[in-house]
Amino acid sequence: MIKMLILATATFLFTIQGSVKSTDTCGDSHDSKFKIVNGWTTFNGEVICGNGQHNGWWGGNRTCGGWMDDYKVRTSITLNDPGKTGPGHTEDLDKLTDAMIRYGYPAFEHNYGLWFDRRRDCHDTIRRISKPQGPFYEQPWARSNMSGAWDGGNQYDLSKYNSWYFNRLREMASHCDAKGTILIHNFYLQHNLLESTSHYVDFPWRQANCIQPTGMPDKIPAANVFYDISHATRRNLHRASRS
Repeated sequence: MIKMLILATATFLFTIQGSVKSTDTCGDSHDSKFKIVNGWTTFNGEVICGNGQHNGWWGGNRTCGGWMDDYKVRTSITLNDPGKTGPGHTEDLDKLTDAMIRYGYPAFEHNYGLWFDRRRDCHDTIRRISKPQGPFYEQPWARSNMSGAWDGGNQYDLSKYNSWYFNRLREMASHCDAKGTILIHNFYLQHNLLESTSHYVDFPWRQANCIQPTGMPDKIPAANVFYDISHATRRNLHRASRS
C-alpha cells in the first residue's frame, strides 16, 4: 500500500527506533505497515523518529549575483534534468530514500517549485520569448498546445495533470512505503501567492499562463482570490479529477 501523508505542517520529528504496542491504532487497513499508535507514527511496530527535510523550490543552476548565488540548494524530487541523474539533477529516488534512513531524516516534505524555468532563479519578472530552460521544476498541471505563457512555454491546461510529476510522487511514495520513510505532500504552495512578484509571474493559475478563465489577479497578493471558491471556474479546478 502506497501512502502519501498530505499535511500542511513544515516541522517533523520523525529513523526507526523502539517498539510500541497498543490497541489504540488507526490506519487504512489491518495490513498497513504504517500506523498511528498513541499519537506516534510507526512502521512495522517501531516508532519513526529523527529529522526531516523540505523539497527545494528553486536555485542551483544559474549565476545571478548577490544573495541568490549563496542560496543553499535543497533536494527536489520533482526536478527534471533530462539525461542527467543524481543530486542537483533528476534525483535517484531509491538512493535518496536510502540516504534518508542512513543520515537520520526519514521524513521528506514536498511542494512543487516556484517556477518551471531555471532563468527565473534570478528573481526577475521579464516575459520570456524563447522556450524555458532546464533543469525544470515540474508543475502538477499539464501544458496545453497553446503558446504564450510568461516563461516562454505553452499555457497550462489546469483541467489536466502532469503525468511525469505524479509518477515521481508515486515512485517516491513506493520507496517510502517499502523502507519506512515518510513523504509529506502538499498539493499547493502558498509562497507563489504572497511574497514576491517574481514568484508569481510564472504561476500556472495566473491568467497569462493558462487557458482557463481563472479570474486570478495579474499581481500579488493573490492568495485570497486563489482560495475563493465562489468563482465557478476556480471551484471546479480545485476539485481533483483523473485525467
